[in-house]
Amino acid sequence: MTLSPLKFPPGIARVGSDGMQRGRWWNANLIRWRNGGLVPVGGWVRLTSAPIASPARKMLAWRSGLDIRYLVIGTDTQLLLFDQDKILDKTPAGFVPLPPINAGGGYGTGPHNYSTYSTPRDAGAFGPGGNPYARAPTWTIDTFGEDIMAVASSDGRLLHMSPNSTTTATFDALATPIANAPLNNRGVIVTEERHVMLFGAGGKPRGVAWCSREDFNNWTFTDPNNTAGFLELDCQGVFVNACKVRGGILLWTEKELWIARYVGLPAVYGFERVGQSCGLIGPNAFAAAAGSAIWAGSGAFWTYTNGTVQPVPCDVSDYFFRRALPESLSARMVGGANGTFPEAWFFFPEDIGTENTAYLVYNYLEHWWTIGKLGRSAIDGSGVWPTPLMAGTDQHIYQHETGWTAAGETRAGQVFIESAAQAGPANGDRIMHVVGAQLDNGTSYDCTTFSAFTRSTADDPVEYFEGPFTPYDDGWVECRFSGRDIRFRLEQVEDEPWTVGEMRLDVVPGGRR
Repeated sequence: MTLSPLKFPPGIARVGSDGMQRGRWWNANLIRWRNGGLVPVGGWVRLTSAPIASPARKMLAWRSGLDIRYLVIGTDTQLLLFDQDKILDKTPAGFVPLPPINAGGGYGTGPHNYSTYSTPRDAGAFGPGGNPYARAPTWTIDTFGEDIMAVASSDGRLLHMSPNSTTTATFDALATPIANAPLNNRGVIVTEERHVMLFGAGGKPRGVAWCSREDFNNWTFTDPNNTAGFLELDCQGVFVNACKVRGGILLWTEKELWIARYVGLPAVYGFERVGQSCGLIGPNAFAAAAGSAIWAGSGAFWTYTNGTVQPVPCDVSDYFFRRALPESLSARMVGGANGTFPEAWFFFPEDIGTENTAYLVYNYLEHWWTIGKLGRSAIDGSGVWPTPLMAGTDQHIYQHETGWTAAGETRAGQVFIESAAQAGPANGDRIMHVVGAQLDNGTSYDCTTFSAFTRSTADDPVEYFEGPFTPYDDGWVECRFSGRDIRFRLEQVEDEPWTVGEMRLDVVPGGRR
């Protein structure tokens, strides 16, 4: 008996049809690779006992000066604090909530070919595209020492709150607007030099402002005795968001990428345009890790690494960019570093949905992509918590990469991977009789099943399901099926860790056409 290896490289390939991706994996859910081995994504546990009032849009975990662990959460309607398993409302008086992303309507709005000519669209009739000209609202949150600085773009005020470790050791009752800071800001970020920096500052969509060093109450730009400053950049777009990377602060517009670098007195900060036609598709469609950033543009993924902007080859670009409307991606797509694994996760809404239902993952160390279904609206990578935190579209907060269940519920049948179509001998001219398979599990053979989908020809509309087949303790699978065009499926049936390496088939060539 001669066994033929199935050599699938790590990652999902979802460009064109499955017939174009022979020898690759085509579809998956909750699957990753580690050093070439196929493994399930870890499970998650629920941290909140009851759902919060509205979906989380931004989260940041940090520790106070007394080494107490906190999580700040910006939602559609509130600024919340997760404190020792309690959710506390820190929303300041007069807060302006993030507007619904489907606000709008009337004639001429929405995706091409939607509805009929001369029919006004109702607000929300086509999801986030209700007002395609409105810039997506967002939260930005950063730490200033143990203090929190936050801006909701709908509210525009610079908000501050502190655990007061060196004084009362009591957390502020509510977040407080900084009275002297500019109003009508797009977002905030804190620089390594301890300047609080605002972008879209003071109602100027191209404006950047920063406080005097170490003093977030001092915004007097004309005072020669401080380091506060303000500058309007000559950019084509307006600011969408910002993040920290090695060597400075990245600032995205819809079309360009700028970097702010500390240059000392008298200018304090210098700004350089480092990329064009590589803007950010939505305010949260990026992940920062290891001093670099990766983000989704309007038709490609990009990275900023070691001072340069480069496109990121993406084997699932067709799956992603054809699966969601640009307006949906702009409004809801959210990215973040996993932290436990060298992965950037991106959650996005499918079709015309208003909440995220699917995800992409890019492993920036091994350079593979994978896909799946999971409703998450915000992510904060591991570090303060030992594994990453994610906010569910069900308005609960979850700790991921913990255990092997979905908050206590089984994931049997939900964790799977399927190959693209594999041609039989002689490039599909001869039929392939599979009479057995060897799974390279090492252990945990009882955790997965093996199945196949067979067709007589590559373009045959009728596909037959064969299986599922359960491996023996040594990984051998007794199975019998035939076809000229065959796809394979592995599916988790037990909530335990498992791995699969190279699979091999016992194949008997059949007759020609």
